[in-house]
Amino acid sequence: MSDLREMDHLRAIAWAGRGATNLQAGCLLDSRYRTYELPKRSGGVRIITAPDPRLKRLQRRLLVGAFEAVPLHDAVHGFRSGRSIATNAARHVGQRLVVNVDIAGFFPNTKFQQVLSACKRVDGGRLSPYAARLLAEICCYAGALPTGAPTSPAVANIVLRPADTAIANAAATHGISYTRYADDLTFSGEGDAKRIIPFVRRVLAQAGYRLDQRKTQLYRRGRQQLVTNLVVNERVNLRRSDRRRLRAAVHHRCVGRPAEWHGRAMDDHALEGRIALLAMVDRKEADLLLARLRSQASGWRSRDA
Repeated sequence: MSDLREMDHLRAIAWAGRGATNLQAGCLLDSRYRTYELPKRSGGVRIITAPDPRLKRLQRRLLVGAFEAVPLHDAVHGFRSGRSIATNAARHVGQRLVVNVDIAGFFPNTKFQQVLSACKRVDGGRLSPYAARLLAEICCYAGALPTGAPTSPAVANIVLRPADTAIANAAATHGISYTRYADDLTFSGEGDAKRIIPFVRRVLAQAGYRLDQRKTQLYRRGRQQLVTNLVVNERVNLRRSDRRRLRAAVHHRCVGRPAEWHGRAMDDHALEGRIALLAMVDRKEADLLLARLRSQASGWRSRDA
């Protein structure tokens, strides 16, 4: 599962685990992480805890070899092959009411025992108890999921499958559409979609999570309705302000000025990523912007070139 090239690395971690008898569960590899701050667009900072390059490489290989094959609930759209923020938003187009809620401290509140339970589901539950525990240690920092590890979103998706099932069943009973993208849960319908929130709160509390009350958003028909930052009133689309901002960034890059996003400089890789997001909802406009960059922007080199 971890790729044969990782065997020496994996063996060293296994031996370290056997010798660390007094160590708190989920802390075996804490020394191999660094923590730093990233500014949020909305203000404040986001704390990122990231593994060193060698551990991150192992986690990426385990993500593919171990976790991606574990079945998830159909409501899950985040960090899943064939799904995206666009497929997540598409389930809520044209509804009378759209409700977004957010799980507070999603990864740090996903504790080692939950991670261990998820690891026991890998390979159809055929891992030995020690192998499952070693896999859980590789995925944890300070006894929980780290925010900067590539395995964290996939593990959290597996952990939340029982909650997703309970919430989706309750939503269907009331004619409400439900999707989840990482820690963002969205409900929509022609009736009162927000009536399900108390039930959601109870289900998540049983799993060790709570909703962030500050981030609950209700969008009624007649105003701009957003799901994972995409407009869903009539079809999935970028916000008009984001489209204008993207066109301005492309223009600046073409005339030799720095491309910017919300006043911050944006390199070519980030600019192309923004255009890729546009391509999810409007391929024609995205292709026009890329064509302009290729013909007018000095030194532009597309990632697929």
